Order: sequence, then structure tokens, then C-alpha cells
Amino acid sequence: MEPKIMTRNDYGIAPLLAEEAVSFGAQFAEFVFENEDGSIDQFNYGRLFLVRDENDLQTMKAVYDDLGKEAAMLYSHTYSKGDILLQMGGDVSDEDFALYTAVIDEVVE
Repeated sequence: MEPKIMTRNDYGIAPLLAEEAVSFGAQFAEFVFENEDGSIDQFNYGRLFLVRDENDLQTMKAVYDDLGKEAAMLYSHTYSKGDILLQMGGDVSDEDFALYTAVIDEVVE
């Protein structure tokens, strides 16, 4: 839902290593947040990165994986195949995350 091409401002703490990236609402959030500008944030988000260099892909994946090891509240689901990296926050259920990885498995060789 509501896909958006990511700019460098959207990467947060992740390294700016992807050729292209999109963020999207992966599912409706159980807890809705109000942003500083008063807008409502109704989604749990995902990010899909196209990373052509294997080392860069592993570096990006490690950033998200390592955060979850530092603090459970920073846990992210990550999955990579080919030159694709999928990242979703831990608020997305394992079952829902598996639906997204199944699509990647069907599309990416």
C-alpha cells in the first residue's frame, strides 16, 4: 500500500548502497501513530532494495539483523535473494512476512 521510491532521507541508519529502493505499507498497523505534522501513520512498513553488489547487499542486511541482536524492539525481518533485499519491521507477523518472501521466490531467480 502506498509505495514510495526512497530517497537518502528515507534510509535512516541503513547505508545508502542500493541502486533503487521502495518503501510500502506492508499491512495495517495494530497501533496507529500520529506523526509530528499531525498526519496518521496507519501502516507497518516494508522496504525493498535492489542492490547489485553482493557485498553491499550483505552489509545492508547485516545492519538490520545486528540491530535486532542489540535490542528486541529494533528487530527486523530480512530476506535476500539475488540482488533483492526485503526488510520489514518486527511488528509484521512472521506469517505475513512469509507471504512476501514467497512472492520473491516466485519472481527472482
